[in-house]
Amino acid sequence: MSIGLIIESRVPKHKVNVVPIATEEVFQTYWQPGCAALHLQWVPLFQTGMPLKQDDIRLVVDELELLKRWWCCTTKAAVPQEVILRVEKLIQALQHLAKDAQVEVYIG
Repeated sequence: MSIGLIIESRVPKHKVNVVPIATEEVFQTYWQPGCAALHLQWVPLFQTGMPLKQDDIRLVVDELELLKRWWCCTTKAAVPQEVILRVEKLIQALQHLAKDAQVEVYIG
């Protein structure tokens, strides 16, 4: 199973977009230890899935930025570059979506 950002337009006949985030194994191996170490509230919920309201997107982006810094600066185990690139793409996508009231956002 995998985790992704699912973007659905509120405009009829627009397609659903999916931004891949991580496989379950990658999320468990790299994401969850960082979430625990940083006491994150939003990012750990990606594994079970959750809808995001427009007001919540900034909070999620803030946590993702913290996690990315933790991976780059404080982890003893090397985090694959692909994992870091995926979180960067996720941050960019969420920042873009924060300005678009015509979409529904779900992560899971």
